[in-house]
Amino acid sequence: MGGSLKEPGAIEDAIAQLEEEIKAVSARKEALGLAFRLLTDCMTSHEEGYFKTCNGSLSSLFTGITGGRYSGAAIEKKGNEIILKAVSGNREVREIQMSGGTAEQMYFSLRLALYAGIYPGDEPVPLFLDEPFASFDGERLTRSAGLIEGFKGRLQLFILTHNQAITDYFKAGKIHNLNGGGK
Repeated sequence: MGGSLKEPGAIEDAIAQLEEEIKAVSARKEALGLAFRLLTDCMTSHEEGYFKTCNGSLSSLFTGITGGRYSGAAIEKKGNEIILKAVSGNREVREIQMSGGTAEQMYFSLRLALYAGIYPGDEPVPLFLDEPFASFDGERLTRSAGLIEGFKGRLQLFILTHNQAITDYFKAGKIHNLNGGGK
């Protein structure tokens, strides 16, 4: 006979070794599955807590920026979709149903709420906004500036704009230096 047949003892040893490898791989698979479930649970718990924190700020900011026209706002996650909605009277209005200006107010409020949730401390952290007031009229701009004023001492704000009226508004001292100084 040729060299292709192995001794029965060698075959049994090879089978035993493969069975040990299968046990090790199964144990690793189980450990990875447990780690995945724990990470998923932690992420879900963190998201839920963060959304609750963010929603409190978002609701307050959006109510203020709309001059009370909306009595609240919320962000929620359904599957992989993030939904922004507001309360007007006794009805919910999704962000996609809002006028362009109101939706921009929602996005601006959301940016500030996310900022407050991510950087809750007292040390000023920069926030860059690109054309945040592009569709705002004078009244909306004034209310927005008032909301920004509430972050005084916690915010280093950089506004990028081509709108001379917005530049003039902030240069005119209608908002205080956010690092705690004067106008």
